[in-house]
Amino acid sequence: MKKNKKLNGIDNVIVKESDALSAVEDKSFDFILTNPPIRAGKETVHRIFEQALHRLDSNGELFVVIQKKQGMPSAKKRMNELFGIVEVVNKDKGYYILRSIKA
Repeated sequence: MKKNKKLNGIDNVIVKESDALSAVEDKSFDFILTNPPIRAGKETVHRIFEQALHRLDSNGELFVVIQKKQGMPSAKKRMNELFGIVEVVNKDKGYYILRSIKA
């Protein structure tokens, strides 16, 4: 991420390595973007969604990139349970971008 930040000339971003959102427990966000570690299991992925709900400001948005064959249906279902709505922003070649907004 730090390399991407530098390559794209972005200065107003802080990059942190973390187990889910544990390194930023005292922060809140307008946006959280994740390509979750699918191989870590459904419980880990769903924990990221749950933590995101608590870290997002009101009207904050969670974006998730996930493959259909690697858990998109269950991820979409869990996001809907947590946020009340989930939208498919884009899909291409089996990859989906899902978005939920914190009410």
